[in-house]
Amino acid sequence: MSDRKSGVLIEAAPNFSEGRRVDVVDAIARAIHAPGVRLLDRTSDPHHNRSVLT
Repeated sequence: MSDRKSGVLIEAAPNFSEGRRVDVVDAIARAIHAPGVRLLDRTSDPHHNRSVLT
C-alpha cells in the first residue's frame, strides 16, 4: 500500500502451511482485506502445502 501523502509503502509476504485446500486459502485472503490494503499476489503450492500472499 502506498500512502500518496507520505510515499510510504509497506509490503508483507506471509507464508501459510496450507496449499491444498483452496477454500482455506480463500478465507485467509478474505481476512486480510481492510481499507488501504491491497493483495498483490497469491501463490499456492499443493506439493509443498504452502501458500504465500503478498
